[in-house]
Amino acid sequence: MDRIADALLIKFTMTYLFTVLALQAFIKNPASWIFLLALAVTVTNYLVGDILVLSSYSNKVAAAGDGLMAALAGHIAGVVIDPFRTTLFALIIYGVLIAVGEYYFHKYLLTNRRSA
Repeated sequence: MDRIADALLIKFTMTYLFTVLALQAFIKNPASWIFLLALAVTVTNYLVGDILVLSSYSNKVAAAGDGLMAALAGHIAGVVIDPFRTTLFALIIYGVLIAVGEYYFHKYLLTNRRSA
């Protein structure tokens, strides 16, 4: 696999695990919606956070933006998708987990020159 595919696979795995922890472990959302939300958050955070924001601003700004976008996506999913439920606490935990994970992921990308 090439560098971008490797980075996306790592990013998706991290995002999926954090989505399961924050939005399925305690709230019991359907696994299919957890998977789709993690996929959507991965793609959005890659396109916006990694390509646009990280290349123009600092890692901290990009990571914080990724966390906010993930929490917003989770909230939108909770509003739009009938069987999907969220709580404010779960969304905060989700956003923080994603932001912290993305901060270290960006450090990894920048250190290994694996950004797109």
